[in-house]
Amino acid sequence: MDIHVFWVDDLVAAQVKPHTHDFYQLTFCKKRGGNISIGETKYEAKEGFIYLATPFTSHAMENHDGMQILEVKFIADEETGKKLDTLPPVFNLKSIDFAEEMLRLCVSEGMKGENYFREAVNYSFRLFFISISRAFSGSVKRDKNNIFRIPENADENRDIMILNLKYYMEDHLSEAITLDSLADTVHFNKSYFVKRFKLLMGASPMKYLNTMRIERSKQLLRQTELSISEIAAKTGFPSPHYFSRLFKAHVGIPPKDFRNQKEK
Repeated sequence: MDIHVFWVDDLVAAQVKPHTHDFYQLTFCKKRGGNISIGETKYEAKEGFIYLATPFTSHAMENHDGMQILEVKFIADEETGKKLDTLPPVFNLKSIDFAEEMLRLCVSEGMKGENYFREAVNYSFRLFFISISRAFSGSVKRDKNNIFRIPENADENRDIMILNLKYYMEDHLSEAITLDSLADTVHFNKSYFVKRFKLLMGASPMKYLNTMRIERSKQLLRQTELSISEIAAKTGFPSPHYFSRLFKAHVGIPPKDFRNQKEK
């Protein structure tokens, strides 16, 4: 697979007249409020939908009410191009596992422009492409832990397994998840696992897990009458004291004060 991204943007859509070019252009609608034309067909832009213009296909854009988009322009080799050409010009990304996450990561890396951003942009976009290709081919299967079981014959495949740990974490937040157990879940060497996870997710595995736990605890504090001890247990913290300390470090105030703000 040879895909090279040379342009990404996160913007309010412009008024663009019909035109063509010799590369692919992918548009993701973040906020509706206009139309996108591909070929002879005009589509109402809908949130969560992808609009894919292949080389030399006329396309245009109309912004009527603050439409917001992510935009990726890229080239592909002949073999990859044949696969791209089998995709529909418009499809809903929300129904495809972690594809939107990969697309947003691709654009974010390109916009930040940090060290190795070109590698990160192309890598995340390849993962995005793999994800949508498998969704349309129906070839993806999960095991009982909701983890993709994919042969470890390419870096892209290994990264998909790592990225899908997000869903595993969500389902097991109350359990005693360790770095060793996460690495074992995807059958990777721990040092390799930590390095790849941080590159793909922007944080170490345990920091990412703790952030997820804090976000879940905030939801429980807002929406339930559970005690601080009960919430700590439900979100996987070993003690209410540790939970309160980490919550304050993340949010700036203790859990009790956070709940009182909601009540006021």
